[in-house]
Formats: sequence, C-alpha cells, structure tokens
Amino acid sequence: MLDQKRARSDEVAAARTALEHSEGPPAGAARPAIWHWDLASGKVKWDEGLKGLFGYTELVTSAAWRENRIHPEDRGRVKPPSSERPS
Repeated sequence: MLDQKRARSDEVAAARTALEHSEGPPAGAARPAIWHWDLASGKVKWDEGLKGLFGYTELVTSAAWRENRIHPEDRGRVKPPSSERPS
C-alpha cells in the first residue's frame, strides 16, 4: 500500500511539473471572457473569449442584448424594476 501511495505521489508531482512548464492551458480548456463596460453608453466590448465560452460572435453588446439572454423566469431575480435602477 505504501508503494502505491508513493507511486501516486510521484505521478502527481510529475503532472504538476509538466503543467508548470506547459505553454498555456490544455487544449479545450475554457478561456475567460474579458470585457470593458462603458457605463455612459451601456455598451460592453468583449474579447474573443465570449465566443469560446458561449458561442456568441458579437464583440460589442448592449443592455438589451444581455437582458434578452436572461431566461424569462429569472428576469425578476436578476433585473431590478426600472423604479429601483440607479439613474
């Protein structure tokens, strides 16, 4: 049993070393979507990560675009009524 634990420990150490020396994330790993939100216009500019994560090709989106992607049953929870929104 001790030999099995040592062997497993060696495997984990080798995998960690390989990961530390790799050139980026493994193939197929999720890449984060980075965005810039222009609060004055309400537009959001996305990088290419949006397509990788969600399949969307738009790189500039509006509040309406984002709100349209909220499931109707969830809108009341995630979108405050207009009377409660900051102006």
